[in-house]
Amino acid sequence: MKKIIFKTIIAAIAVSFGACEKHNEGEQINTIELTVTDSNGQSKTYTWKDEDGTGGSNPLVDSILLDSGKYTASVKFLNIQNGKSTDITEEIKSEGHEHLICYLVNSITMMPLSGLAIEPTDTDKNGVVLGLQSTWNSSRSDLGTVQITVKHQSKSEVGTKTGDCGAGETDVQVSFPYRIR
Repeated sequence: MKKIIFKTIIAAIAVSFGACEKHNEGEQINTIELTVTDSNGQSKTYTWKDEDGTGGSNPLVDSILLDSGKYTASVKFLNIQNGKSTDITEEIKSEGHEHLICYLVNSITMMPLSGLAIEPTDTDKNGVVLGLQSTWNSSRSDLGTVQITVKHQSKSEVGTKTGDCGAGETDVQVSFPYRIR
């Protein structure tokens, strides 16, 4: 039964990705690589990719599969055009005082709580959360999505960056389905 529910969730998410992705004139991001490492040092990279952009084919997305436990994670942002890959991550990091990576966990089976908690662990040059690195704690069996949003918070738009995910312009916003066994 869980497999049927999980496959249904993945199908629904895949169909809705065109509506979830948002681009503006900020960073041009069409590929996200999320690397999750368990406490034994075993890593797995999950990818979200929409090389033809908004309005084209649905993005390709991997489903995150975790066991209960503690993980470290890092996220990488790319722009792939005509076979050329540009790593946007370094730009986001060097302009960290104007960027914020936000994580929103949406459980389908454990509402309003979830079996997954994500805590960013890195900061920009001013000591405000950045979000390229994070800790993931999975505590119990669960299904849902992890929404990753890159916010651009330049001084002219919001004043000084505060780490508030509600402020600034959205460069990209995507969702990965997840399952905790």
